[in-house]
Amino acid sequence: MKAKFDINKIYDDYSKHLYFSSLRIVGDSHDAQEIMQESIIRYYKFPNKEGIIDIRKWLTTICIR
Repeated sequence: MKAKFDINKIYDDYSKHLYFSSLRIVGDSHDAQEIMQESIIRYYKFPNKEGIIDIRKWLTTICIR
């Protein structure tokens, strides 16, 4: 279970998807980078990670909102 909470693995696995998802919405590379990073930070700080069934869906929801 430790791998699920490894922030480096989360970044490696999902940053590209989150970046391009946010880029489609905001249209600015710098803003998209910030949104992607903030989404990952919110996951890292989220107290109930055990309750997240699909990390990609959760992160994408945070990213596009």
